[in-house]
Amino acid sequence: MDFIEIKCSDGRSLVIKVKEVIYTGSSQSQEIAVYDTEEFGRCLFLDGIIQSSDKDHELYDRKILKMLRPSDRNILILGGGDGFIAEKALRINPSINVTIVDLDEEVVEISRRYLSQRIFDDHRVTVVIRDALDFICRVDGESLDGVISDLTDFPVGYDDRLRELFSSIFTESRRVLKKGGWISLYGGVRGFVDEDGHRLIDLINDLLRKSFPVTDCSEVLIPSFGEPCYFLYGIKEAAGH
Repeated sequence: MDFIEIKCSDGRSLVIKVKEVIYTGSSQSQEIAVYDTEEFGRCLFLDGIIQSSDKDHELYDRKILKMLRPSDRNILILGGGDGFIAEKALRINPSINVTIVDLDEEVVEISRRYLSQRIFDDHRVTVVIRDALDFICRVDGESLDGVISDLTDFPVGYDDRLRELFSSIFTESRRVLKKGGWISLYGGVRGFVDEDGHRLIDLINDLLRKSFPVTDCSEVLIPSFGEPCYFLYGIKEAAGH
């Protein structure tokens, strides 16, 4: 393989030159690949979609962790099996405990082996291999300071099943968060629209506001993704507000 072509939402293509194919394989749920590239270093791909790169994953990590506070002690990451969000969170706030819930154990092991990820061995980090919705439904109410949803590149997708899933994730996140707790999630790239022409970010925000009336949005260009990306945030207000 000489290059990878990433299709952008506006019709452009980002061509990434590959120096070495580090790993390709399949888990029970997806195709997984790690490439060493000239411009971005080692990159993780799931089902052909780039997830992280050595060069710019911190741009993603910082945005999705925008709400993390010095007073936080317990956060939950849904997805995030490459470990980079947890690693960054502990750099920002060394006092927190982080639970990572990922469906695919292979992603965790490949990140450990080929992306030199050591955060999984940190005593402040707990890794759970389980379905995200099943896990969060079992979490005690008002026990967490923050929830990060890093589950998919299409956070509400183009079908009712995914929209119902994320509606349930948002509802359960509100239940498990303490008063004043927060949720953050990746909202996709700027140009994503559904078949009716609705912006994906607007669809996500509509769902999020049903559980979190106070929301915010942030945007950053992630070079290895090829275009600007959105991140959404919600805050659980105290009762009576």
